[in-house]
Amino acid sequence: MSRKVKLGWKVVRVCDKKFCSSNISNLEYSFNRWTKPLAGWGPLCVFTDRNYARAFAVEMTLWTSMKCYRTVRCKYFPSEEGAVWDKDKIYVVSVLSLPPGKALASAVKLLKQ
Repeated sequence: MSRKVKLGWKVVRVCDKKFCSSNISNLEYSFNRWTKPLAGWGPLCVFTDRNYARAFAVEMTLWTSMKCYRTVRCKYFPSEEGAVWDKDKIYVVSVLSLPPGKALASAVKLLKQ
């Protein structure tokens, strides 16, 4: 894990007062602790720019018809990985194919707004 903490933006789903991953159903983020990838999964995704994060939240809302997506300021440790993947590595995406403004993180902590 890189030692230098950076500031970014995380798009989350707000469900039952919990801040969940926009893509992974059983991954929950918190304001008081670092969230790391689930065992066997690749790094987490954050945005380096608020406008890109907001655009992604709007896209997710339109795609899913759910109005639960929120853009939250975060701290993150940059990941040295070059892709994201699911547990079984069925879904592998290079960082070059991710939406604009995305960065990979080895840990993320949401910040109070």
